[in-house]
Amino acid sequence: MKLRVLGACALLACPMVWAAPNGMGRVEGGAKLTGVPASARPGPVISLLRTTPNEVLSGDLEGRLLRWSFADGKLGEGLPAGTVGGAVLDLVAFGEHVLAVDDSGGVWRISGRPEPELVAKHPGGAAALAALADGSLFATAGADGVIRLWGSAGAERGELRGHAGPVAELAFDPQDATRLWSVGHDGTLRTWKLTGGKGDKPFKGKSKAEQVSRRELTGLAVSPSGETLLSCGYTGEVTRWAVEKRKLVPTPLPKREFAENARRVAVSPEGKRAVVVLPGEGALWLIELEGNAAPKLIERGEDAPASAEFVDEDTLAVGGFAGKVARVALGGGK
Repeated sequence: MKLRVLGACALLACPMVWAAPNGMGRVEGGAKLTGVPASARPGPVISLLRTTPNEVLSGDLEGRLLRWSFADGKLGEGLPAGTVGGAVLDLVAFGEHVLAVDDSGGVWRISGRPEPELVAKHPGGAAALAALADGSLFATAGADGVIRLWGSAGAERGELRGHAGPVAELAFDPQDATRLWSVGHDGTLRTWKLTGGKGDKPFKGKSKAEQVSRRELTGLAVSPSGETLLSCGYTGEVTRWAVEKRKLVPTPLPKREFAENARRVAVSPEGKRAVVVLPGEGALWLIELEGNAAPKLIERGEDAPASAEFVDEDTLAVGGFAGKVARVALGGGK
């Protein structure tokens, strides 16, 4: 079995099968691989981004980008959107465009051109990417433990140092452009306050660290309101954080029996739900952020999940290790 280490966890470059407890959700199709030469088949779909209310962009282990239509409640075929220089580890909205980061550290702008445009390079490789929605600033981080800030054209604008090891995920506060969060292999969640950056002056930042785990943290997501943060990690633990003015208030979520690595977490467009990707358990964990409903496990059968993204409050796009994207209908209500 071939292993390739991507960011905060080892992604197995082969289909995987697990038995998972009965969950919820209805699964529809995905990309058909029948008759496709092995060399042309997509690799594990390790990143997803909702680009419009009816479209999701996917990135795979081989650097391929595909656009998927979810119009009229149906999943269309994946349409090529270009190729980048390595495994697509993260995708973020950046003004009118999308940015992708690959495992070699390349940051690529995806627009109306036939192929993505390289705009920056994080030394030593990158695993994490975050950006301000207005397209004025983006951040990268990776194996060197350094968070680098970049201007819209790709000029480096500053460095943030504090993690004792690789950084796995980043998130800007959607309501405060001077606040950035990061999680890393040192088990810490850091809150950064950015200063400077006017004119040609570099950005600087100080951070406050929360020691969340003795093992690697691997996922991080923030609600659209900026009031809720979620982190997850190698041990399978998931923590919900209330974002207050001067501190983060944690609420650990229930522990799962036989919990394994929680790779990534995503929040729905309206901030009502979150989903955690559990590749080792072959499942997804649906969390209601409103009310007191218990989290629910969604089994994924033969194609273990590598990524997930909300299309809307009741629909997920799920990327699998077999190179497929599937539509999962969650249903309304709690």
